Amino acid sequence: MGPTRAVDHRGATPLMLAVGAMSASCAELLLPISDINARDLDGADPKNCAPAFHADPDDPGFENALRYARLLRSLEEASNLEKACGEAASAKSRWL
Repeated sequence: MGPTRAVDHRGATPLMLAVGAMSASCAELLLPISDINARDLDGADPKNCAPAFHADPDDPGFENALRYARLLRSLEEASNLEKACGEAASAKSRWL
């Protein structure tokens, strides 16, 4: 299955929206079918759609924040790897 081509009126992909909503579970599901280097109309890619957040270990949602932070790091690493490998990497599905 190739990357999804769905975008909203601002050019945001479903992966961008999931990252922006801090929904690690949705972003993890979308990652294999998404173009991690896609850009919206403002030039933002998925990893740039993340809002600023603070993870406090005493917060009940800390585990979700940690999962989200790991997802963002994975997006950055996957993007760097894909750029280094060129077209051969973008032709294959990606699982992190």
